[in-house]
Amino acid sequence: MEKLLYRRQFIFANKEINSFKSFVKITLSHHTGTCFLYHHPDLPVIREKNAYGEYILLGYILDPKNPLFDNQAILKDLIRYESIDTLVYSCKDYNGRYAVLYLGNTGIAQV
Repeated sequence: MEKLLYRRQFIFANKEINSFKSFVKITLSHHTGTCFLYHHPDLPVIREKNAYGEYILLGYILDPKNPLFDNQAILKDLIRYESIDTLVYSCKDYNGRYAVLYLGNTGIAQV
């Protein structure tokens, strides 16, 4: 039962948290400092980088136009955009239960 507690949840913080021992911890360095992403082991997490920044996809994302695309393929398609505004607008075409974190030269954003 304990494994089901907070299943598929995540925490994004600017300070370390020691309360969630079973969560996976990812340390993210950014030009403004260090932040921490904690996620339940059952939550799918995909990371990609390009010239504009780092992108982290948490959860499940679906492409109704391309049902055979997996999370990795969809994230690679999303990160071809160079602005956060375009990234946010492009997410409207996808379904699922997901969040995209963007750590770029201009700051940090969550879609």
